[in-house]
Amino acid sequence: SAVDAISSEEGGLVIHHTFSPLGMGVIRVKSTSLGERTFVIAAQAMPRAHYTSAAEINAHENGIISPTWGETPSTFDAAKHVADGTGIVALCTMNAVLIMRLHPRAEVIAKIVRPPNTDMKVLPVMCWSPRNVDDIVVEEDVENCNLVVVWGSSVYVLAVKVEATRALQKMNSEHDKRSVNASQVLKSWSFDSNSSVGAVAVAWLTQGLICVLSDRQKLHVCTPEGVNIEQMSLNEPPSSREITRTSHGQEVGSERLQCWNSTVTMHGVYLAILSPSRLRLGKLLGWRERVHAKKNANDWVGAFETLLQARDQNVAVWPILPKKFNDSELTKKKTLEILIELVPKFLVESLSARAPQVDNPVHQDAISRVVLGLFLAFDALELLYSPTIFGVFLHSKCESAFLERIVPHVMSDKLRALPVEVMQALVDHYAALGDADVIEKCVLHMDVESLDLNQVARLCKQHGMYSAFAHVFTRVLNDFTTPMETMFNASLT
Repeated sequence: SAVDAISSEEGGLVIHHTFSPLGMGVIRVKSTSLGERTFVIAAQAMPRAHYTSAAEINAHENGIISPTWGETPSTFDAAKHVADGTGIVALCTMNAVLIMRLHPRAEVIAKIVRPPNTDMKVLPVMCWSPRNVDDIVVEEDVENCNLVVVWGSSVYVLAVKVEATRALQKMNSEHDKRSVNASQVLKSWSFDSNSSVGAVAVAWLTQGLICVLSDRQKLHVCTPEGVNIEQMSLNEPPSSREITRTSHGQEVGSERLQCWNSTVTMHGVYLAILSPSRLRLGKLLGWRERVHAKKNANDWVGAFETLLQARDQNVAVWPILPKKFNDSELTKKKTLEILIELVPKFLVESLSARAPQVDNPVHQDAISRVVLGLFLAFDALELLYSPTIFGVFLHSKCESAFLERIVPHVMSDKLRALPVEVMQALVDHYAALGDADVIEKCVLHMDVESLDLNQVARLCKQHGMYSAFAHVFTRVLNDFTTPMETMFNASLT
């Protein structure tokens, strides 16, 4: 099949080249001028629609999936991605971004001009959004394709309406033709409050994630709605090249401007930045990698927050996969496994002698509340008392705060059973405080069939908790005689 290419000369000439194979190694080249004074400084073709196969998902459990650009499967319905056959390309000039289609005829279908009050020295940067088959929406042979354009610190997210080639071929009258501008601004926002900050590059990594690289060497990660997700500093700017801007009219002259187009690119989950001294490669992390990265940076709040977001399906299991590939039950299981793995490390680090405020009761209570809150959020409070987690609490300065935090959950019936060692520690703690009534109230709220009968009977006798003693024996053994005899004998001593 034919291949299209667009070239631009410094003098302003833009040429459309069509390469058509004729067989026997012969290729016919047809070149057509698209404008003699367009002065294109950068161009980007709309990416082809891609899909992800089940085989790729199974082979990449760590969450790194790249789009498949290979052979189209039989289930890949051509009607769902009409823009692939139209040759859509965005041309970036000094004063506007032109959206062109090359088929069935070359024409400009949209034009995004320089916003008001934008310095003439500011050049635009742009990037198409990725097109996953499962995210494409086609209505009446028209596909909405998204493009992000950044002028200075102002970001514009546009929807470009692309009509199917066959629909255009049916147009035979003037009133059937669409309007000149087939784009619509969906969202506009500023990635930096300082209006003097400009963008040198932009990359649209996923349907819900845009990266903007500023001239202050900061990488801003945002949603298409303008919500700031993260930002990081770079110690070296990307490479730049100089272009000439010629002035016409009363003030004729030329000016050299810096341009950073083509120094930042992306593919799948990877972002490449070409700097004067090196090529840097960045990667969009899956939720599991993101959790471990934050943990390694001692950002425990961020690690647990990401874990909760993954459990609630608020972040993609794989960075660039549609949510239809997410198995919610499997995700909950995996996030819970990682929570159980991380909490002991968090406790050891937070309660070690090196940790600041380790002897502060407020700090100890805060640690207990955080851990209890996490397991409550995961609806797995019973796992909190496994030896790997409870053992750390039991041998730390946080033991008292942790045991006292258990009581409200028992009294509210959120926790109906406790392991033997936890029950023993709870009784010993409140007995030392001379407050055995708390334990008695807890026993009355517990599932008595899950308790160790011998342990509870011994503890109740030892600390005079006769209401709890009677409650256990009557409920479990239907035995009313033993509690009465025990209370009668206790009254005689």
